[in-house]
Amino acid sequence: MRWIAVKPDRRRRVSLLLAPYRWRYEIGLIALVAGLVQLGRTTHWILPWVIVLVVGGALAAWPRTRRMVGDRVRSVVVQHRLRTAFRELSLTSGSGRAPAIIWSAPCPEGLRVHLACPAGVSADDLVEEREALAAACYAADVRVERDPRHATVVVLVVVTRIPLVPGPIPYTGT
Repeated sequence: MRWIAVKPDRRRRVSLLLAPYRWRYEIGLIALVAGLVQLGRTTHWILPWVIVLVVGGALAAWPRTRRMVGDRVRSVVVQHRLRTAFRELSLTSGSGRAPAIIWSAPCPEGLRVHLACPAGVSADDLVEEREALAAACYAADVRVERDPRHATVVVLVVVTRIPLVPGPIPYTGT
């Protein structure tokens, strides 16, 4: 018989001040759409469509801006996926506090996510759950790096871009 260890459910209510911060990009997008709808009501209906097409075309035309927008979208998705993974994997303190995402920024490997871990959650806990965190973030791997000065600050490197190795790919089959 196989035993399954069940971790206690330590869920905590979402703070009314913290929720808008976590959903700031989505709230900004809704405000932008509402502003465009209001612009269409006060002026001609085609003006918001022209603005969206011109701005969207300008962002899509230049590879650098296209990469920047894609990186920011990936950053938002990874932040939401990490918060969900922390809850599902019970990477929380005894009182139910999950690691706080301080900042995320693109890097050559993919994305660097800076976390502030509450008391009871350490970098070793995150190392144990690397594979599950990588699966949650749609990534090839997740590397955990400790901050040299602060024990509570941990950097997750979410590897979504595997660097190309120069030269031919070695054959490992038989």
